[in-house]
Amino acid sequence: MEKIFQILAVFALVMFLITWFIRGSERRLGEYSFRSRQKGQLLPDHSGRLIYSWLIPPDGVLPMGPGGMVPDNTGPEGSDPDNQLLFRRNENNACVMDVFDERTGFTLASLAMEHSVDAIVFDGETRLIYCCSVQSALYVIRQLARQEYKMLQWVTIPAGSSLLALDRNDKTVYVQNNEYHYVYPPA
Repeated sequence: MEKIFQILAVFALVMFLITWFIRGSERRLGEYSFRSRQKGQLLPDHSGRLIYSWLIPPDGVLPMGPGGMVPDNTGPEGSDPDNQLLFRRNENNACVMDVFDERTGFTLASLAMEHSVDAIVFDGETRLIYCCSVQSALYVIRQLARQEYKMLQWVTIPAGSSLLALDRNDKTVYVQNNEYHYVYPPA
């Protein structure tokens, strides 16, 4: 009987160590929170450090962006070139983000949001998807696998925003609204 307890204790210890190492290797997300509001437009970034996406509401009316800036994409789309995936707003429901497989042409997954999906930025390094809405919402979603996604956080942003930008280096999110831009760094 004592032998069985020893075996069970060793088994439990091994399972604990395996779980600890797996969770330790996963990069943790520091929650995003508002830090500051700064006057002025987001300046054009020619170094490639920022990933931009215009917020295009479901009615399709393009917002006025900072002069001279050319975003990476011009709509509610983001892409994962490593897995040949396209993240985009659902054609029939503006509050749903579809994950589209570019190789097969099929929709792999759909995520329902509380607000419309108006801009999408994907960070391939952290496997995070940032969905922004003109209705004052920023969603942070983790890509677990090609067909598996997890909503991590919902952040309130100014309503009527026109531009979403992500800093590739420090993972700070910037949201442009009229003459101000708002800074949301990870904790």
